[in-house]
Amino acid sequence: MSKSVCYNDAIRVGQETLFSKQWYKKGITYIIDMINNDGEIYKYDAFIQRYDIKTFFFTYEGMKKAVSSFIHIYNFSVKAVPRPIFPYNISKI
Repeated sequence: MSKSVCYNDAIRVGQETLFSKQWYKKGITYIIDMINNDGEIYKYDAFIQRYDIKTFFFTYEGMKKAVSSFIHIYNFSVKAVPRPIFPYNISKI
């Protein structure tokens, strides 16, 4: 999924859009970055290990729930998405 996790109005925790500088530095910017090879959102421990990142359990679970809701509401399929994915609206400067 080439939909951004960062500042996406449709993905919110509480009333806030999501952005984590730490996640951004680790390359976690798109929904597909939170999806494992089986097409499921990473469990907390697997996510921490995959990206070698430190984040609170409840912070991750909040983001995970928001992304899961987004996928469900918009009926996206995450299993058939190849990696890496680059959005069509990004261009080299």
